[in-house]
Amino acid sequence: LPIPVFLKDREGRFVRFNRRFQELSQRPRREILGRRIEDFASRGWTGITQHEDAQAWATRRMITSERRLTNVDPPVDLLVNRIVIKSGGQSYLLGFSIDISEQRAARDAMQRAVESAQAASRAKSEFLANMSHEIRTPMNGVMGMVDVLQHTPLEPRQKRMLKTIQDSSSSLLNILNDILDFSKIEAG
Repeated sequence: LPIPVFLKDREGRFVRFNRRFQELSQRPRREILGRRIEDFASRGWTGITQHEDAQAWATRRMITSERRLTNVDPPVDLLVNRIVIKSGGQSYLLGFSIDISEQRAARDAMQRAVESAQAASRAKSEFLANMSHEIRTPMNGVMGMVDVLQHTPLEPRQKRMLKTIQDSSSSLLNILNDILDFSKIEAG
C-alpha cells in the first residue's frame, strides 16, 4: 500500500506494519517489530500517540488527528487514523495514515491570503477614514464661511456663486459619506 499501515497489540507493541510505515519511521524492521512507540520515537510523538491509542481502545471508535513528521525531508503532514479491530479472536489497534501535505499547504496558503485580504481591507478603510477627515476639515471651513457670507449684503450674482459653492460642498460631503458607508459595508 502507498500509505503507512500498522497493527499493535493491547500492550502497544507493533505486531505488523507495511514498508511505507517503516520508511517514514526511518528504522529497520527489527527496531520496530515487537516494540512500543516509546522505544524509538521522540517524547512528544510518544505522548500524543499513547493518548490517541488509549482513546481508541477506550471508545472503540476511529480516532483521527493531524501530525507532522519533521524527521523526513521534506516534512510530511499526515492524517493519522486508528481504530480497534478483532482478528482471530484477538483485539488489535489498526492504524493508517494519509499524506495531507498538499492539502495543508493549500489550506495554509488560503489562510495567508485571507489574512492578507483582511489587512488590505483594514488599510483601505483607515486610508479612507483619514482622507475623509483631511477633506472634511477644510470643507467644513468652506461651508462655515459660506454660511457667514449668506448673512451679509450680496449682489444677485454673488448669491448665485455662493449657492454654487454651497451645493458643490454639500455634494462633495455626501459623496464622502457614501464612500465611507460603502467601505464599512465592504469591510464588515
